[in-house]
Amino acid sequence: MKSFKDLPPNLRRYSKEHPLGYKVMLYVCGCSFLFILLSTALQLTLDYRREFKAIDQQVELIRSSYLASLAKSVWDIDQAQIKLQLKGIENLPDVAFISLDNINSDSIHLPTQNTNKNIQQIQSHQFKLVYFHNKQQRSLGTLAVSFNLKAVYARIWKRGFGILLNQTLLVLLIVLVIIVIFQRQITRHLEAMANYSREIGSGQLENSLQLNRTSPKNSDELDQLVTALNEMRLSIRKEISRREQEQEELRYNRDQLQAMVERRTESLQKAKEAAEEASNAKSRFLSTMSHEIRTPMNGMMGMIQLLKSSELNDEQHSHICVLHDATNALLETFNNVLEYGRLVEGAYSVSSTRFSLHNLLHNLTALLSPEANRKQLTLTVTVAENIGDYFLSEENSLRQILTNLLANAIKFTDQGSVELHVSCLEDTPEHQTLRFAISDSGIGIAPNLQEHIFDRFTQADETITRRFGGTGLGLAICKELAEHLGGNLGLESRPGQGSTFWLELTLQCTQAEAKKPKHLNADVYTPSAQHILLVEDVEINQQVILGLLAGHKVTIADDGVKALAMGREQVFDLILMDMHLPGLSGLEVSRRLNHDPDCINYKTRIIALTASVRPEDIHSYLEAGICSVIAKPVDKEQLLQAIAGHQPSDEYNTISSKYNDTDKPILDSAVVSVHQQMLGAEKLATLMKGFCKVLNETWPVLQQSIFAQDYYECSQQAHKLAGACDTMGFSRASQLLRSLEETADLGEEINSTFIDELQDVITSTQALAKEWT
Repeated sequence: MKSFKDLPPNLRRYSKEHPLGYKVMLYVCGCSFLFILLSTALQLTLDYRREFKAIDQQVELIRSSYLASLAKSVWDIDQAQIKLQLKGIENLPDVAFISLDNINSDSIHLPTQNTNKNIQQIQSHQFKLVYFHNKQQRSLGTLAVSFNLKAVYARIWKRGFGILLNQTLLVLLIVLVIIVIFQRQITRHLEAMANYSREIGSGQLENSLQLNRTSPKNSDELDQLVTALNEMRLSIRKEISRREQEQEELRYNRDQLQAMVERRTESLQKAKEAAEEASNAKSRFLSTMSHEIRTPMNGMMGMIQLLKSSELNDEQHSHICVLHDATNALLETFNNVLEYGRLVEGAYSVSSTRFSLHNLLHNLTALLSPEANRKQLTLTVTVAENIGDYFLSEENSLRQILTNLLANAIKFTDQGSVELHVSCLEDTPEHQTLRFAISDSGIGIAPNLQEHIFDRFTQADETITRRFGGTGLGLAICKELAEHLGGNLGLESRPGQGSTFWLELTLQCTQAEAKKPKHLNADVYTPSAQHILLVEDVEINQQVILGLLAGHKVTIADDGVKALAMGREQVFDLILMDMHLPGLSGLEVSRRLNHDPDCINYKTRIIALTASVRPEDIHSYLEAGICSVIAKPVDKEQLLQAIAGHQPSDEYNTISSKYNDTDKPILDSAVVSVHQQMLGAEKLATLMKGFCKVLNETWPVLQQSIFAQDYYECSQQAHKLAGACDTMGFSRASQLLRSLEETADLGEEINSTFIDELQDVITSTQALAKEWT
């Protein structure tokens, strides 16, 4: 019994240790048992037929041998003979019982000694007893013989079970022999090969494979496998040797490449520093140019504003308005020339304003008519009747495009006429698509030169430059401005027959603003008299500011040293500080006054008067403690607003407070306040859109460099994004990015907690910036 109990565990162990042999055993056993069942079923069928054939033979024996004699005995009424004959029938195999129904006497029943009368599985046969007497057939009764089928079936099943058992034992013996042979001849050798393959996989390649068996006369499949494994071992050893040699060469090349990369990195670092220095030099140049040109412009604009405030007749007031618009156009042109690089790079900010198209065209005509009259040219402007008057778009950009195109037409036309025709290409209640066509009767442009006419520093040919002058930058600026406005600029021209430059632009229709009484401007923003320190080194600018600040007590300092001395000796209500001063700069003076607690003007408001109003400049002004910035040329209304402490909007405080969850605010409200005061809400929204674009481009690259542990790229991207955040006032993000830049420069690992915090701050910064767009 114990051996049978151990059989299932032994089979499970055998199936794990010898899976192939176990599968062969299952297949052989399954097929053998199938054949056993089929053969046993066939044998049972044959036995069944044989047994029932034997019953049929006994029935025939009774009919042929016993029936006639039994009929004679019944006729003779020989009871002894009848019983004897019935006893002989009863002794036949499988007879269950006999019944003789005699018509002349009682019936006789002879049950067998080993058979129950209640046997259900029986087969009955009836025989009629007929006796011939005097050639007459006499019916004497009926003989019924019943056979026991249960005994027949039992005998058949017993014989079948014996056959099944014998064949099963035989099959098990055959399977056992096959398994032993298979194990000895195949399985154990395959297991040895498998173990050898694992040794090869683990790197044990010293010994070859030898099977533990008698070598056959002829090579068989196992010998072929052994040969293949040994050849594979040799091939692997050769491959390893080859790869080790290649690795050695790669290590050498890597060392050489690393040295070359280090040299190249050092060279690139020097080039980067040189490029940054060049960029800083460019910024300083632009700042200097802006200051040098805006300074006389400030005097012109200031005097024009003073003239507008004086008593003038209608004609004089009209001339002053034209002069004011011309000066504004000149200033706008100067700004676009300085920012042409930003214009080409897509960083130019378009801010829409409400304007009158008819007034714009009238002022252009008044501005350019003197030059046309001087050359005896006819300058005409025609506007289609279905064109509206008030539109919402970038007025200064449109004015600059039309001014440049009209000025070029007049410049390159010696006789004839110049015409500006405005037509409507598409008219809807919300928009109108206009076509501005400037036609002249001038020299024209050759077809092969037309495709390059809008390139920078390009003119038709050198004779044009020598004859008419110019830099060839005007049309390039017009082209870029037109594209930023969403319009198209083109030309049609034939040499000697004149040219037609056209601008197609879609403008949003709007209504005219309600006019305010003139006296309201003076009442709303006129502050009470204050003692103001004006720090300005240019005399004409001093005069302009003094004229604009009539009613206030103004003390003038013409350099930074004097301003610092006065700021420490006298108390002022307000300080107006020029940023470009001889000697000590206005930025440094402001920083010293605001960072010296012992100074009597420690808390006095400082307003910057400067021509450098780039966002990065404004950021540096605010860091020095300056509370507001006014761009030169100074606008009287803007100056009075700043002196009165008027803020354009408190919206930035509300938005910033929503995201201010740390000690360092997400958004510095002071920076946004100055941006909004200087640029207006629409341009601030445009700046925020540009910031979102930079953030969407830089942040994924920065994340990728962090995860790739590319510290150089991480430092570069963090520096770039931190500068953008500084400019727009996102101080919390800037602080974290500066810290990330320092960590990357040191080559230290970046903490995952810091990355998560930076991710949250960037998400909040992006959401906050989008609220301004």
